[in-house]
Amino acid sequence: MRAFLLPYCVMLVLGGIPLFFMELALGQYNRKGAITCWGRLVPLFKGVGFQVVCIAFYVDFFYNVILAWSLRFFFASFTTALPWTNCNNEWNTPNCREETTSILPSLDNFTSIDSQVVREKIKFTSPAEEYWT
Repeated sequence: MRAFLLPYCVMLVLGGIPLFFMELALGQYNRKGAITCWGRLVPLFKGVGFQVVCIAFYVDFFYNVILAWSLRFFFASFTTALPWTNCNNEWNTPNCREETTSILPSLDNFTSIDSQVVREKIKFTSPAEEYWT
């Protein structure tokens, strides 16, 4: 985790935040949007403005999908029978089992390698796992 967090924080402080404030200051000074602002600053950099708009467009789609998922799961949690508690739904596969722990009661006597092999051969999934995937 540190291998990701350290370079991320360094680039955030050295690159991300200064570039963000520079773009805000340029836009406010020129009183124009990203495309026109970069085109007026250096005509060769007009493509930077287009890319800023494209990135914002894709990020908006990404966050809208995340919000839609969270709203869907939030409202699904208010139903009387939760959809991830049983295998009687249209998205469940034949491998769905409501009680996967009762199928493997004797795995405690095996070593961890043996129990992993047994679990891989059975390949049962819980209804919650199938709902979320």
